[in-house]
Amino acid sequence: MTSRRVTVTVDDGHVDAVLDVAAELARRGMTVESVLQALGVVTGTADHPEELRDVPGVLSVDAEQDVRLAPPGADVQAAEVSPDG
Repeated sequence: MTSRRVTVTVDDGHVDAVLDVAAELARRGMTVESVLQALGVVTGTADHPEELRDVPGVLSVDAEQDVRLAPPGADVQAAEVSPDG
């Protein structure tokens, strides 16, 4: 499996222990790239982001999503919308 970029948010009760939470995330396979202590956020990569949700103090684990837009002038961009909706 390919590693995915993830953002982990720590719950309010563990913000002061965000470094400990980050250490546990690393033990569970996350490659920790940054710890934003004041925000209670840890970023990095993980092969199995869903497994990080069980770490004590973790409020949410959000995997990066790919978004692709059609190029300018593509049919999807040129669609007209009637004033009636």
